[in-house]
Amino acid sequence: MKKHREQGMALITALLVMLLISSMIIALAWTVMTDQRLAGNNSDRQKAFYAAEAGMESLTAALAADFNISPVLSSMDINNIMTTTLPSDMTASPNYITYISHAANAPCGTNGYCITFTPDQNGNPLATTHTILTGQNAGLVGLLTPYTLQVTAVTPQGSEVKLQRVVQTAAIPIFQFGIFSQTDLDFFAGPDFSFGGRVHTNGNLWLAENGGTLTLADKVTAAGEIIRSNLENGTSTGSSYNTTVSITTNPGSGPFVPLTTGQGSETGPNVINGLSGTYWNPFTALSTSTYNGNIGVKETGIAPLNVAIATPSIGGQAIDLIRMPIPGEDTTNSAKLGERYYSLASLRIMLSDYDSFGGCGTTSDIMTMPKISTGNPVDLASLAWDGGPRPGGLPAVAAWYQGAGGYSLPTSAAGSAAVYTATDGYWIQPHYPIMTGCIKIDYQNAGNAWVDVTQEILKLGLTGRNINPQGIAVLPPLRPTLPGAEQKASGPTINAGVVTVQSANGCVDPSPNAVIRLARVRDNPSFSPVLCVVTNPPNTTTYGSDFWPNALYDTREGLARDNTLAGNQIVLGGVMNYVELDVNNLARWFSGAIGASGPNAIKISGYTVYFSDRRGDRTDTTAGGPPTSMVGSASGKTGAFGFEDFIDPASAYACPNGTLDQGEDMEGDYTAGVDATPVLRTYGGTPAFPNPTVGVPITNLAALTPLPTLAINKNPFCLTSPAYPGNVYNNVQDARENPPMVFRRALKLVNGSTINAGICDTVQCGLTIAAENPVYVQGDYNAQANGVLNTTYVGASVIGDAITLLSDNFNDVNSFAFPYSTGSRQAVTTTYRMAVIGGKGVPFAIAPITGTAAQDYGTDGGAHNFLRYLESWSGASIYYTGSIVSLYYNHQAVGIYKCCNTVYGAPTRHYVFDTQFLTPSNLPPQTPELRSLNTISMTQLDLSTQ
Repeated sequence: MKKHREQGMALITALLVMLLISSMIIALAWTVMTDQRLAGNNSDRQKAFYAAEAGMESLTAALAADFNISPVLSSMDINNIMTTTLPSDMTASPNYITYISHAANAPCGTNGYCITFTPDQNGNPLATTHTILTGQNAGLVGLLTPYTLQVTAVTPQGSEVKLQRVVQTAAIPIFQFGIFSQTDLDFFAGPDFSFGGRVHTNGNLWLAENGGTLTLADKVTAAGEIIRSNLENGTSTGSSYNTTVSITTNPGSGPFVPLTTGQGSETGPNVINGLSGTYWNPFTALSTSTYNGNIGVKETGIAPLNVAIATPSIGGQAIDLIRMPIPGEDTTNSAKLGERYYSLASLRIMLSDYDSFGGCGTTSDIMTMPKISTGNPVDLASLAWDGGPRPGGLPAVAAWYQGAGGYSLPTSAAGSAAVYTATDGYWIQPHYPIMTGCIKIDYQNAGNAWVDVTQEILKLGLTGRNINPQGIAVLPPLRPTLPGAEQKASGPTINAGVVTVQSANGCVDPSPNAVIRLARVRDNPSFSPVLCVVTNPPNTTTYGSDFWPNALYDTREGLARDNTLAGNQIVLGGVMNYVELDVNNLARWFSGAIGASGPNAIKISGYTVYFSDRRGDRTDTTAGGPPTSMVGSASGKTGAFGFEDFIDPASAYACPNGTLDQGEDMEGDYTAGVDATPVLRTYGGTPAFPNPTVGVPITNLAALTPLPTLAINKNPFCLTSPAYPGNVYNNVQDARENPPMVFRRALKLVNGSTINAGICDTVQCGLTIAAENPVYVQGDYNAQANGVLNTTYVGASVIGDAITLLSDNFNDVNSFAFPYSTGSRQAVTTTYRMAVIGGKGVPFAIAPITGTAAQDYGTDGGAHNFLRYLESWSGASIYYTGSIVSLYYNHQAVGIYKCCNTVYGAPTRHYVFDTQFLTPSNLPPQTPELRSLNTISMTQLDLSTQ
């Protein structure tokens, strides 16, 4: 019995053990399964989180892209972003993650892509002007719009994650910076130099001072590095350039703390086109403690700021602001077209060569542009006559213009012999016009429609006064049948002695109401015994043989190095033919005082004028043609000068060497990412000018009649070089009375001391003038003499390929008579109040250079020389109040910085940031904006009601 009981107990024990083991196995299995479920849930939730995060980035990027296209978005724009945006990695499997909200009362319903905003009275996002409180732009005033972004991601297994981000779009007017540079920025003035306002560069900042003190009184930031060890060309600051650089610790007042040569953010030495040092770690503490965050570099959180046209969403370059568009751009890239001053203008003035048929019809470069009004351009040849037989092939004289009393454009007064003679200097046959091509002027009305006003503007006049009235005796005409065709008593030379502006102002202006002037009364006209005044309209007895084109000699553009040519010879590339824009008459036209259509032009806090002169522009014949980013028209014309062979370090006179040297790639900032290897472009260097009978460039000078084969010669220092812009005129006077031989077109602003175009939005109408070409500003501008500002404030800006300041005393004649003697081009104190945007040269390393080179040779000239000069300012001052913006490298005015033997003598600079620009209503019209999207907060929402 005992045995049976024991066997029973053993069975029960075994069963209990098995039960226990089974329970443990079940428990273990349950635990493993639970863990697996939990792990699966966590993994699924993690997928939802990452999907929501990806969705948030896509939604943010889409908002930023639309904001870059337009700083003021509509509710329709926002709705389009919500309904069309998906993260790029989800589009391949749209059913894997769904973006749908299950929250009660969700602001966007079931849409998991949600953007909410405070609406204005029209239901669009409310944009308000506020001071930015945080980040690198703190303290600036911007157009701010807050948005709340919500993204809800749901997996097929039901895991749901909702993220919320609060962002703020900020459109910051670029003229709120004292100095802004898209590329590297350089300071190294000799005398004391100070300039209020923010200083920012999207590149590196090179700080030095040569003998005086550089004082920067506001925040100083670089998206690259700050270098104190050397100039951007490699010159060490250890000798000449190591004097005081003081930076504020409290913007607007100070105190100021010196930044020593050893305290740059990057250890040196460093040169342009690549830094060789490493980040100096103590700079971070120096920035935050010593300078209270008023100095910063990329390692301290400073990021690039870009104008909208240069953002990825638009795909342009900064220089596209002033360039002509390409045909069809209104359909291929309307956002880019909308950012160009070409589209933003109130008035648009355009000049070009003839089309392939020799006329100004619908196939001309102008008429193939988008947003062009009806009506073909005016043929300039139709505005020229001289009373003699009209040559075949020329258009009839424009009766509407001659009948309105307008003076003729220049015609050749060459002798009857069909050969070139130095006696008269003309390269064009008798009776032919000297100026050819097409001109079209449109205004944009409030409905954004373009209206042709070419004839209206031209009827106001096209010609200027005699600027060289020094009493040369009038000799009898060589041909009585051609009135005004008399021998020049002084031959091909220019009148002796410096010509003062005061003496020229004694001459009667033949076109006192002209908005633009294409020509002027020549030195020795036939129609006045005092060689100055012009007969009053009607002018049927005053012929084109009494007029010459507007031209000046720019020594910086003519010379490759800072040296002289014997006998004051001038080179082809330095002769700038310009259109004169009378700023006072322009304002009168807008206000309705002259003309008829001006008051109908669109005005947004003022008026904007766009100018482009592409006469003589060449097709880029470089192998492969123009780079994609540079194509300016279907014909391959880009608006570039087209000659880059001008550094040539092995030549003491920079004679062309056929190699793309450092500093010569003017198109490098545009071709980056497009051209695998930069190429040397020289297509614009061969002398040529339009044939007046067919309107196409003549490259074979021997084919011209009269023949100018004796008119030009090789540069005496570069006799073995091919034809290039450095070749010389044998007779200086020839350059003043003939067409330009290379693509050298410019705009000169005159008579701009007072700008009065009426009232716009309760303030005095501002004025912005933007040109694709170089711009010369002659005389007091938006200000009075000797540093006196106008009592009535007008927001003004001047924008161009390069900006050159000419004093009240500048006279074109002296620039030809004394091209290398700055003392004979003496400036007087002149005042300018305007914001500027322009280009500068590509800097390069100074060594090794053959010949004499200054320590600053190879730099871009520095911020103190960004505004160019062509006179001796010894004993004279420049009073400049405004904002200086460098957005691109020069496209046309490619002459490198040089000083101070032949080009200019430095002025006493009184440069001041215009604090009026900190008030948005005082900004010039169509001021470009730097656009950024700032994240305020980022959270994950957990409640079902959120």
